[in-house]
Amino acid sequence: MPTTTINWPEGLGCSALQDGYSLKPVSNILRTSLSDGRAFQRRKYMSTPMTVSVSWLFTEKQYIFFDNWFYSVLGDGISWFNMPLKTSDGYTDHICRFTDTYSEATIQQGRFWKVSATLEIFKRPGTSTEYAEYTPDILLNLDIFDIALNREWPAA
Repeated sequence: MPTTTINWPEGLGCSALQDGYSLKPVSNILRTSLSDGRAFQRRKYMSTPMTVSVSWLFTEKQYIFFDNWFYSVLGDGISWFNMPLKTSDGYTDHICRFTDTYSEATIQQGRFWKVSATLEIFKRPGTSTEYAEYTPDILLNLDIFDIALNREWPAA
């Protein structure tokens, strides 16, 4: 697992636009088609990354700063960095990197820059398979535990 001391710049804000924000797991399935029309499937890897399509809305100064950070700090976007992202784990920090140069920068409302990119999240978010297999009720009702714990032990 890569580690990095590079963080998403605080001056850029952390929230990506909701429009177009999507998570896509990288497939870990190998499928072999058989001559009778059926197929054989198996898992290639136990751990695969996830890609996330993001867009940000920057002021002109933020866009200039982002562009310089992308090229100088990330080495044209190839280095891993820490960034808070919304995933199935909630809004948490993830180690990620750009899959390519950001795809576009378009002017919005005459004074903002909309920048779009695809990021690769190193560790696919989510809980381990043991939880989903043996305790599905806990996973499906986590909000009840959260409410109960915060009511009963608010100082904790």
